[in-house]
Amino acid sequence: MAGGGYDSDLNLNNVRLLGDFPIEHSLGGHGIADSQETNKYNLTLNPPITHYRIGLTLNVIFSVTNEDSATINVDNQGEIAIKKIIEDVLVDVSKKDIVVGKVYLLVFDGQAFQIVNNYSPGIIAFPISSENSMGLIEIATQTEVNAGTDNQRAVTPQKLAQYVADKVTGLWDDKGILDCSLNPNYPAALKGDAYTVSLAGKVGGAVGTDVQVRDVIYCTANNPGGTELTVGASWNVIQGNLVQATTVLAGVARIATQAEITAGLDDTKFVTPLKLITLLNSKKMRTQIRFQSDSLPDSQVLAAGSADYHFGIIAVGGIPIGSTIRQASLSWEGYIRNLDAANANSFDTGNIAMQRDGGPFSNYLNVTSKLQLGPEQVTFFRYVEDDVKNLATGNGTYLAKFANLSALAGSIAIAGHWTLEIDYETP
Repeated sequence: MAGGGYDSDLNLNNVRLLGDFPIEHSLGGHGIADSQETNKYNLTLNPPITHYRIGLTLNVIFSVTNEDSATINVDNQGEIAIKKIIEDVLVDVSKKDIVVGKVYLLVFDGQAFQIVNNYSPGIIAFPISSENSMGLIEIATQTEVNAGTDNQRAVTPQKLAQYVADKVTGLWDDKGILDCSLNPNYPAALKGDAYTVSLAGKVGGAVGTDVQVRDVIYCTANNPGGTELTVGASWNVIQGNLVQATTVLAGVARIATQAEITAGLDDTKFVTPLKLITLLNSKKMRTQIRFQSDSLPDSQVLAAGSADYHFGIIAVGGIPIGSTIRQASLSWEGYIRNLDAANANSFDTGNIAMQRDGGPFSNYLNVTSKLQLGPEQVTFFRYVEDDVKNLATGNGTYLAKFANLSALAGSIAIAGHWTLEIDYETP
């Protein structure tokens, strides 16, 4: 640690009156304060003091600048906070309040060492300026001005002008009118430049953007001017007219009526969410549903047997009441095999029928010429009648049959199942 002494060469310890005076009653000391730890200063006087007394004065030079609130320890008598006065309030010193090389006058008040001459190399105190008192003030840097967060430094006209210049760059700057009737290129411009179209045409050359009277072309980035291809990305076109909107031109349009939306013929008006959901809710839902009979095991039918061979019960359900059958088809998947080794079998006209809920068979489906079996021939793996909606009328039990089997010459074998597909529309 650096050594220190007192402001007078008179040491009361060397004077004997009625008794010895302690060294603390000598005149104030002076010295250089070292720092072995950040913001903690040590000062050594010669001869040393043995305790702090109120009113003790020290003229101190600090060897290290403080980074935060700080303390001083004189002759190992304990760390004492170093304070300053700001607007009549005693507060801790702030970062860099203590700088290297300046002489600070400290006075012990019983609790802390007060800096009498804050920010001054002499013993005259110069206060820091504030909104309520005059004093010293530092000029702000350009960075501090731009940040706008410091309320203790001053702004100069030069730095203020620079700040304002940066802020106004890119604001709207009306450059007058632009005749676009001959499809001119974009003019050279700075960000914020704006031109009002006086005559309609294109801007950015012959393949540029269509513009109308009163439209505004606005520069979004500095550019040297040119065609739509070269500098078009640096410009915006703001519509200033009331032309009809199209797929390529921004403009105005009215809301379509519900009737126009339902008709679906107008391509110049727009649809609102309300009218769209109204249209969708008005549409009937089409649904296709499939029902299948149990599979028919391989069975033999004699020609001399029943005139009609009933099989394939199809249970139909789940169709909402009031629905309209729009389409129905009946299909057979399986085989019919001729068991006669000598004779051909051929069905008569009207050989397939459907019966619903025990009612009479009607509307036979014609399979003439579709089902002709040669001797011992296997055929009829799949057969489809695409429109039997006059027979499929909704929920119920349907029975399919082969009719007029007695007309066959010889016996046949049958195995497979029926499928009924119904396409209906809900109310």
